[in-house]
Amino acid sequence: MGTRQLYNCDFEVFGKVQRVFFRKYTANKAKELGLHGWCKNTLEGTVKGQMEGTQQEISEMKYWLQNKGSPKSRIDDTNFNTIQGTTRAAIFIFFITETKMCNSSANSAFTKHTDAILTAEKGVPHVLVYVNSSAK
Repeated sequence: MGTRQLYNCDFEVFGKVQRVFFRKYTANKAKELGLHGWCKNTLEGTVKGQMEGTQQEISEMKYWLQNKGSPKSRIDDTNFNTIQGTTRAAIFIFFITETKMCNSSANSAFTKHTDAILTAEKGVPHVLVYVNSSAK
């Protein structure tokens, strides 16, 4: 069996992509394609994320993010940054990172910390858990 060359791709999707189940559909499509990664809402009204997979898997997901999305979404623009990776996965699942729509300092600090970890240590597997102490 041959070795799979993996790539990382950061993405951001602009338009009506919040409150239309965009992250849920993105995670489902990524899992269907065999991609690993994450996505989240931003306070600016976009959806950001990172995916990891083969060049073919990433190409198919890029097309989906640019042209399909969730049924009620409207995609105005997309940004992608693809980096050739290794043959070893850095991320093992595709998950949705919760980002509240408010500007709470705790949520902002968690988001900045998460972004810093994922950016600085792309080759290291991570499991990020946010515990909302005010949740019921």
